[in-house]
Amino acid sequence: ILDVDGDVVEYIAIRHDITELEETKQQLRNINKAMKHKVDELYSMTNTLEQKAYKDTLTGINNRENFEDIFTTEIAHAKENHLPLSLIIFDVDNFKQINDTYGHQAGDSILIDLVNLIENNIKHGDIFARWGGEEFVILAPSTEIGGAHHLAENLRKRIESHPFDYVDKAVTVSLGVAQLSAEDTKRTFFEKADRALYDAKKHGKNRVAVDDPTQDPGNRLL
Repeated sequence: ILDVDGDVVEYIAIRHDITELEETKQQLRNINKAMKHKVDELYSMTNTLEQKAYKDTLTGINNRENFEDIFTTEIAHAKENHLPLSLIIFDVDNFKQINDTYGHQAGDSILIDLVNLIENNIKHGDIFARWGGEEFVILAPSTEIGGAHHLAENLRKRIESHPFDYVDKAVTVSLGVAQLSAEDTKRTFFEKADRALYDAKKHGKNRVAVDDPTQDPGNRLL
């Protein structure tokens, strides 16, 4: 309020009690914080469930169901773009004997260690999965049979020379290798690699066999 000379002589102030408003705002902030925390929990749970759905529980790599989906997609992509695609199937030699001799804890430890070893020695883009038990698969996009055979042989040698815990002898694997042909279906492609694996096991284990229907089975072993 001004006097006649324009000087301030008084003030008038209007005040509102906003305590309740501020309390309400704080409650809303607390609710939002709690909701965000709950959303984060749900997101984490969803990721965990997805991991369980797609990943092998023991080793953490792709499980069989997830690999089947990827396998279908990669075959279609390779055929559509006229790209090579190779498949390696392998399993641990005499794995039941390892379990019976050293126990299942030793067997699990060997599988985990083996998976870590292989993951460090395959190309970025190769798809690695546990097919079941001690059997594994590696799908190698844009890789011809020669490259897949080289990879399989390299893995075989590295595994044979690797010092695994719990066991006092070398752990070895047998591997079968095949390349997708234009006529192959998902089933026939897998069967070719599986047939090569059978040849490797049949002819002494700890070796790589390459599927080539034009050769005598004994000559498929490389």
